[in-house]
Amino acid sequence: MNKIIKYSFCCLIASSFSLSLVSDATSKSNAAMISTFNNKVQAKTKSDPTWKMAGLNKILESGDSVRTGSLSRAEIKYSDGTVTRVGSNSLLRIEAHGEKRTNIKLLVGKLWLKVKKGDGRLEIRTPTAIASVLGTELLVTNDEKNISHVTTLDGLVEVTGENGDKTLVKPGEWVEIAPGKNIEKPTKFDWDALKRNEKFMLDPTFMPKPEEFKDENNWK
Repeated sequence: MNKIIKYSFCCLIASSFSLSLVSDATSKSNAAMISTFNNKVQAKTKSDPTWKMAGLNKILESGDSVRTGSLSRAEIKYSDGTVTRVGSNSLLRIEAHGEKRTNIKLLVGKLWLKVKKGDGRLEIRTPTAIASVLGTELLVTNDEKNISHVTTLDGLVEVTGENGDKTLVKPGEWVEIAPGKNIEKPTKFDWDALKRNEKFMLDPTFMPKPEEFKDENNWK
C-alpha cells in the first residue's frame, strides 16, 4: 500500500502522534543500545550533529538520531528489556522520558516493537496520532505523506487521532491514520501475507537478495 520509503534528511520536527507503551520499568536507566545491524546504519548525537556510521553496541541517549539505508536495519535494545527493530530507509530520534523509559520519534520508515508489560511508559511518535499500549508487539510505519499505520501483533493498542477520535486496535488488526482525517476503522490483516512480506522486519536472521527486496506494505 505504501510507496517505497526514501531517505528523509529533513529536520526533526515536533510530532502529534505518540504510542504510549506500558512496560517493565525496573531499571533506573533509560539507556538504549544498537545490538545488531545490517548494512548502512548511521547515527548522530546531540553533542555531534554529524551523521556517522553506527557501530555495534552504540549507546543512544536523549537527542540522538538513527537512520538506515536501503536493505538495512538496526535492532535497538533498552535497559528494561524492550526491543525495537528499525526497518530500511527509516529515520528516528531517541528522547528521554523520566529516569526509566526512553521515547522514540519515528519521522519516516518502519519500526517493530516488542514491549514488556509493566507500569513504565514508552512513547513512539509519528505525525498523525497518539496510541496507548498495554505491553505488546506491534509494527508502526510512517510514509513521506505522513500517513501512519499501526498494526497490532499481540496485545491491545488504543490509537487517538488528531481530531481526538479514538479506536482500539486488537491483535490481528491494523489501522491507518492520515493527516487531517478521522481514524479509519481497524480491519483484519492477512497473517500469512504479513509474515511473508514483512519477513525482513520480523525475522532478524533473514536477509533477502537486493533484487528480491521489497520495502513496502503490500500485505494490508
